Amino acid sequence: MAITQFYPPGAVAPGSRSLNALGQDLRTLTSLSQDFWVSLFELGTNFWDDTVQLSERLQSSSLRLRPRRVCEGTAYPSPNPCLGTVVREAYVGEQVRLPLKVKNTTRRARTFQFSTEALRNVQGETASAFELSPSQYTLGPNEVRILEASLTVDPQRFMPGFDYTSDVVVASERCAPQLLRVILRVKTVESAPLIKLTCPCDPPVRRVNWYDHFYCDLQDESRETSDQTQR
Repeated sequence: MAITQFYPPGAVAPGSRSLNALGQDLRTLTSLSQDFWVSLFELGTNFWDDTVQLSERLQSSSLRLRPRRVCEGTAYPSPNPCLGTVVREAYVGEQVRLPLKVKNTTRRARTFQFSTEALRNVQGETASAFELSPSQYTLGPNEVRILEASLTVDPQRFMPGFDYTSDVVVASERCAPQLLRVILRVKTVESAPLIKLTCPCDPPVRRVNWYDHFYCDLQDESRETSDQTQR
């Protein structure tokens, strides 16, 4: 059964991070920490220099400080360009069909274009790209349509046990691009469900009393023994 999960902006899909990525994040955090202290030192030095220069200017020209008028209005909050993350599980050789519902949440009709690039795993290896149908929609306010992403999990291009990631770019006139992250989680055969097989009785045996027990294998063996004895 196909499993598709959606994670809103800010949420991280479980299992989508690797040890290499975490190590890279740690190195980046260390570098940012060093840059922070260097910037803080430079900021303090510049602030002291500016203070000294301002004091000298005030003393030389006897400038009077006047309160500045605040003319700036409240900035309009821009929508988050990150639309979230969709995770789809699949096996090698499977034909993946991923329907997505898209909705125009603005107050006017807009045309949205959809595009994407090849999927990549954590090792930087590229695979196929999702085919998007259609490539664009003109949606009225609050209108909902289906965007379908599809591909075949080619065993020559996809390796079991890896996550392959790509972004669906949503573009519209006079709007900043928006990104929907899509993760294709290629499952291994070891994760397939285990079906335990038994040996039902043929013909089925009806239990008469609670102390009656019937075992098909024993009945088969007894029949074989009796047949051999008669021979």
